[in-house]
Amino acid sequence: MDKLLRGGRFIDLHRVIKESMQASVERYSLKDMERFAGYLCEINLQEASEARRKLGAVLNLKMLDRITDDDKQIVEVYNKDDCLATLKLHQWLESICQEQVGLGAELTRPELKTGDASETVDEKDDYARRLYEQLIDGLPGRRCGLF
Repeated sequence: MDKLLRGGRFIDLHRVIKESMQASVERYSLKDMERFAGYLCEINLQEASEARRKLGAVLNLKMLDRITDDDKQIVEVYNKDDCLATLKLHQWLESICQEQVGLGAELTRPELKTGDASETVDEKDDYARRLYEQLIDGLPGRRCGLF
């Protein structure tokens, strides 16, 4: 994940859409834009919202035995919908990009980075590890294996 983040491999599609187009929507959320990309949700959004709230509450309360299979299934389908809608939105935006290039527009893409960590990352990790060891050295719980 660090390599992907350092490499700048994630694109904020929401920002791209908000800053590059006008659509007949109040907000430019994924749910509002997916219809333009030709995606139809499999799950009822009101039902999904209720299941997500319930699931979040039982997770926060650490009452895992109260999670129902129905709620898990609904949230799974909701998350799958989000992934597929994002893919469809990406494909739609790419088709618009290719269409514009075909019409002569010069569009550039961000420079690809390797995502490799700089040499100072290892040095900083070592420093943080040594500092942590110094901070916990001599604490009573240290001998009991708590740290």
